Amino acid sequence: MRLLPVVALMLSACFNPVAEPCRSKLRCGLDGGEGGCSVGSTRSCGSTLGICKAGRQTCGTSGTWGRCIGGVVAGVEVCDGLDNNCDGVVDDGVMRACPLKKGVCAGAASGCGDAGTCEAAYGAQYQAFETKCDGLDNDCDGVVDRSAPVNVSRSPGVVSRRAAATAVPGSEAVLVLYEEGDKVAARVLKPDGTLTDAVPPSTTVDSATRASLPALAASGATLVGAWVEETATEKRVMVATLDPLTGRSNLSTGAALPALNVTQPNDVAVALDEAGQRLVVAVTDTNGLRIVAFSSAVPMGAPSVSVDPYDVQGRRVMVAPFGGSTFTFAHDRNDGLMRRAFIPSSGTAFPTEGSLSMGRDPALFGIDGGYVSVFLSGGAMARQVWRGSCVVTSGVACSDTMALTAAGDLDLLEVSAGQLAAWQAGVSSPRVQALWLGRPDAGAELSPGRRPVPVATAQRGWVVFDTESVSMTGVDSDEVYVMTTCR
Repeated sequence: MRLLPVVALMLSACFNPVAEPCRSKLRCGLDGGEGGCSVGSTRSCGSTLGICKAGRQTCGTSGTWGRCIGGVVAGVEVCDGLDNNCDGVVDDGVMRACPLKKGVCAGAASGCGDAGTCEAAYGAQYQAFETKCDGLDNDCDGVVDRSAPVNVSRSPGVVSRRAAATAVPGSEAVLVLYEEGDKVAARVLKPDGTLTDAVPPSTTVDSATRASLPALAASGATLVGAWVEETATEKRVMVATLDPLTGRSNLSTGAALPALNVTQPNDVAVALDEAGQRLVVAVTDTNGLRIVAFSSAVPMGAPSVSVDPYDVQGRRVMVAPFGGSTFTFAHDRNDGLMRRAFIPSSGTAFPTEGSLSMGRDPALFGIDGGYVSVFLSGGAMARQVWRGSCVVTSGVACSDTMALTAAGDLDLLEVSAGQLAAWQAGVSSPRVQALWLGRPDAGAELSPGRRPVPVATAQRGWVVFDTESVSMTGVDSDEVYVMTTCR
């Protein structure tokens, strides 16, 4: 009986680790000693700040906590809108590299999460649309003094093609007419690269079943557009003077005037001599080349000269003012020749300058009292850009044509107006190329595309082209694009 208090005291010591720690881990288990734990027990571990997530620890047989399993631990802070190092602060102390990395944008970085700071980081020389001719890559696309392609079409996915373009008088802006779906649309490309809203050039386009084959001309302060409209009963070429700010007809009620009826047109051209108050519209169709001249351009009166038909069935046609109310024209013929000829200021005679074997796609420029023609010649896989010039006195005097790339002839190719030529290279993979006529060494491949239209302004050259059946990096197929290069 006297042993009971002693046994009780020993048992009390075993189950009261605070008073006296247990001497046997297997018999008692550590559940309260310093750093100890109960075998098999678990607890939450790790941080819950930022991206970190809590894990679980399990007490091992040694009576100590094991590794933290299943949690997300802190990492290196990066610019992503998260607290990566789990210090309670998002994106602290980091910078982000800006997306544009070429040209004047090289090395640009901005504070993380600050909206719009990359544009400031690019510096004062940066331009979203490159217009500066300063020897720098201002829009950071990897090309000096040239813009990236700008899509003129207003409805990506809708087939757009056959662009016509001209400089807006007294401006660095360019007016573009083009086919979009079944209608013709007009847009003005401003010097900063922005575009006006696409509009039909006249109210008659709105009401037509189909409008196609746009053409443009400018002289003095006047812009003129022409195109083909189809109705249920006829097809006819329409013409109107256009507002330089919008490309919309500025005739009464915004309409257009009929120039001539056509059968099956495949190209339209228009030329204007504001000083001489003459306007010429030409069209090639199944009946051949047809030309109509208006004696008054603003406002337009009745046609004064009409020739129907003039030549064998033709394709592409170009008309340009020649001075003294005389015009020159050129067109592709189905017999493989390109014909160039003249429309005098009076009468209906068309003195012919001659036909050029294997010539095609003429571009004409009225310069220095004469004219310069640029055209493609050669076989399908070996085309060259050629240049010829003519003057008219009592007759027509023309120089021999020559290739722009002919070695040793570059000094002979100087053109005072500095006009820009552009052409399509390649067959299966067409690409647009451009060349300043006054700088034959300044040729450049611009972008994949077809049917390029060159426009020269005081500071730059603009090339408008379509990407019909072209699908390559940087452009969408079946759209109309424009690029600009410095002079």
